[in-house]
Amino acid sequence: MCDNREQIIQIIKDNIQPLYPIKTGLMPKLCPQFKARAVIFDVYGTLIISSSGELKSPDYSGHDHQQKQLEKLMQKYRIGKSPVQISTSFQNQIKQAHKKLKKQGIDFPEVKYEDIWKTVTNIRDENTLKTFTTEYEMIVNPVYSMPHVSEIISYLNKKNIFLGIISNAQFFTPLILEVLLDRDIEISGFKNDMIFLSYKWNRAKPSQFLFQKAAE
Repeated sequence: MCDNREQIIQIIKDNIQPLYPIKTGLMPKLCPQFKARAVIFDVYGTLIISSSGELKSPDYSGHDHQQKQLEKLMQKYRIGKSPVQISTSFQNQIKQAHKKLKKQGIDFPEVKYEDIWKTVTNIRDENTLKTFTTEYEMIVNPVYSMPHVSEIISYLNKKNIFLGIISNAQFFTPLILEVLLDRDIEISGFKNDMIFLSYKWNRAKPSQFLFQKAAE
């Protein structure tokens, strides 16, 4: 996946901080007669807690600590832009890429973050782009594992239920899961041919495309 995979994993480990989910006040309802053959998970907000809920940059007003982290990141990678400038450029480039993909007939487009950052930062080295992308993401979108995720996965594995993923995600998402689950996601029981991540297909949920691929 990544030439500098171990470096990416270390960045994730260095930036993981405990987060706690907000309770919904709802109770699960399951049909006892229904026997599932497969369980397909989302990632953000399901397997892991995500502070911003989606892969997106927050409004920086009131995020002093975050802003200082991002300023240090800009200095580290010698990017002569402020956090606000870099975020604005990033979002604008995504919008332009989405418009282009929609013209090609894609209903809900997805981009590869490192491709967007290449344009915004002028970083040309692929490994450096991926480390920057990961570090930026871990600052603007802190994540942590949902309670009891490991127990749920273990239970489903014991029941011989196929596990899969359909998620709006990027290249670093499986590595985040690996760190939080403390093992490779395939070893955790997720079948490689049942993992559908939006960045690989240029299509994001709520498009039916990824669900159709999983159904096939």
